[in-house]
Parts: sequence; C-alpha cells; structure tokens
Amino acid sequence: MPEDSYGEPDYGRVMRHFRKHVKRWSAERLALLYSEMLEEASTEDMSSEELITARWIQRMEQRNEVPRDPKRRWILATLLGIPPALLGLQALAPLLEIDNIFALNALKEDKIDVLEYRAYLSAYWQHDYVGSKQHFLHETQMRIQHLTEHILYYKTEPQEEIARLLCEYHMAFAWCIAHDYGLFTMALRHLDQAIRLSDEKGYLDLSTALRYRRGGVIFTLAEAAAATDSLQRATTYFAQAIADFDLACNSLKRVAPELRGAVLLAAGHTRAYITQDQADLGHALALIDKSEQFINQGNDAYFVGFNEERYSLDRGRALIASPIRQLRSPQKIIDQCSSFAPDISQKPRHYSNNLVIQARAYLDLDYYPIAVAYAEEALQALQGITSQVNIARIAHLYGRLKASSYGNSREVAQLGVALLKKQHPSLFQ
Repeated sequence: MPEDSYGEPDYGRVMRHFRKHVKRWSAERLALLYSEMLEEASTEDMSSEELITARWIQRMEQRNEVPRDPKRRWILATLLGIPPALLGLQALAPLLEIDNIFALNALKEDKIDVLEYRAYLSAYWQHDYVGSKQHFLHETQMRIQHLTEHILYYKTEPQEEIARLLCEYHMAFAWCIAHDYGLFTMALRHLDQAIRLSDEKGYLDLSTALRYRRGGVIFTLAEAAAATDSLQRATTYFAQAIADFDLACNSLKRVAPELRGAVLLAAGHTRAYITQDQADLGHALALIDKSEQFINQGNDAYFVGFNEERYSLDRGRALIASPIRQLRSPQKIIDQCSSFAPDISQKPRHYSNNLVIQARAYLDLDYYPIAVAYAEEALQALQGITSQVNIARIAHLYGRLKASSYGNSREVAQLGVALLKKQHPSLFQ
C-alpha cells in the first residue's frame, strides 16, 4: 500500500491509479458519475453542499483526501472497481441500499433530447457568444460527457445523430475556451477528438467544419506568437493553420456554400500573414476574392457566419497583415472599414475588431493620435465581454504604439492603464 508524506495509507494514489490506468476515465467523468451516485444516495448523513468538479476529484487524489464516510468510499470503490481493502474498507459487500443505487442506475438510461441539444448549440452560436460563459462551459462539459456515454454504452439511441452532436459540442466548447479564455491546448485536444470521430464516421461536411475551426484556433496561436516577436513559432503556427485550411479546401465541392466561402477566406487571409513578395500577396487575395461569391448562400449549418461583414473584416486584415511593410495597404483598409461598421449591440467583438484594424492602419501611416483613439474605442467595446483574443490584439497594438515616437505621450499611457484594467480587473477593485 503506498503511503503519503505523513506515513498514512495513500488512498488518493490508489484512486488515481484506478481512475487513469484501469478505467481510463477523466477527472470530469468521475466527478459527474460520483455526483449522480451521491444524488441517488441522498440521505441526511450523505448530503453535500460542495460541488463535485474535476478539480475536486484531482485535489482528493493529490492530497489524499478520500472521504472518511464509508458509504462515500464504497461508491468510489464501486465506480472505479477498486478492491475494498485498498480503500481501507471491509471486504464484505456494502450496505444494501448502495447496491440498489447502482442496480437502479445501471438500468436507467437517460434519453437524449436531440432537438433540445441542437437548439442549445444554435443559441450559443447565434448570439455572438454573449452570455454567461462559465455556465455554458459547465453545461457543455456535462453534455459532452452524456453524449460520450451514450455512444459507449447505449445502443438504442440514434447513434449517427449522437456522434454528430458529440463532434459539434466538442467544436463549440473548443471555440469558446480558445477565444474567450485563451486555453488553446485544451481547445485543440477537443477538436482533435472530434476530428478523429468525424473522420471515422465519414462525416465529410463536419470534418471540413472541424478542420476550419482547428485552423482558426492555430491561427490565433500564430497571431499571439507574432505579437510577442516569436517569429519562428508564429511561422510554424501559420503553416499548420494553412495545412488545416488546405485540407478543408480539398472537400469544398461537397459542402455547403457558406462553409466553402469561410474556408477559402481563412486560407487566403492566413497566407497574407506570411507574404514575402507581391506574388504571395496576389495568391492570398485571389483566394479571398474567390470566397466572395459564397456570401450568404445556402444554409449555414455549422454557424461559420460567412457574410459581407466577415468578408470585409478579414480582407481588411489581410491588406495589412504582411511582415513586409511595402506589401501593406493601410489607406485601402481605412477606406474599406469606414464604409461599414458592425452593430456594437449585436456583435461587439466584430465591432472591436473593425476598430483594431483601422487603428493598425493609422499606426502604419504614423497617425499616432488617431490610432490611439481607435484602440481605446475598441477596448471600450469589450466592456462586459470576455474575449482574450480581442484583448491580445489591442495589447499588441499598444506595444507597437509604446515603441513608437509617440510612446511617451499621455494618450498612450492612458491606453495602457485602460488595457491593464481589462486584463487584470481584480487589481482595481
């Protein structure tokens, strides 16, 4: 029996071993199942106000804080298939009511309401990601777990529809944690899982959408690396993003028009960031222009949101994306972006992004006060919204302004303070 640093039996290590290496369960899955069992066994002596989360399970394992209550230990032992003696329990069967809980739970198959699951996803994508992200992430994790279990253990559900839903929930979860919280590694793991399942099932349209989303996450990683002057890493990420977009392009003739347009736009837009000469830029813009014919065409089944506004924003960014200053066209961007403005009340992220593009253009023209003004307005547009991607773009802009001949001005200093408040609000409470 392993021991902890105090010489006590380390039941936490036992529990972790059986969870990871025997059951091969995530902490999230055990947390969900353990919560369900406690709910089924709810009696006065077993009730708990504490929320059972993956972090709670991991803390229990790492700190050897396995419950002292024998009934709770029996539930963990039964779930994980741990011999009772290894959790300090008598080798006899637990109390009859706990056996009954598992028997009833094994027979109970909680049906999935496919229409409700689809409606929940649609509401997330269609409302520009505005709302309680913490609630969305928690709820989506639970739904991913539920869908996974139905694929593994239940055969009475419509398996193809459940598998598609699981892939789409992975996609939405990944997009949210990447763009709102900057959790890129976790996002890519979810997208990788979804792509493997979708490819295995032969869902060509869904695999295209997933590669488009994965390319988008990797592109954001490339942007972040470029902002910190990690040019080698940025180049590697841009190449990986382009590889995903190119793979998606291979299936374009068999997918919906709006997805087709979004993939072409992304492939061209990303290439603009690594252009070295006029030929490279011409190829990037040709892909972007080719996408225009698919604007608002057909059913946007995967909520890629390919419309005139999106096209204009990304084409504008492409015109100023090149690392070679001579290949950038700031005046064209100003003319293009000033011709339209996203609705701040409906699409605050797009509105902010549009202002950042214009600020970068004015910065390229050395119109520093105007660039600062646009950057400040872009930051204000994000009030009440979590968006690490947009904040990172403004931070990059601030860094360039600070390094300019205007860097010691009061306006740039004020922008720095406003940015710090947005990045670390707890410091100002």
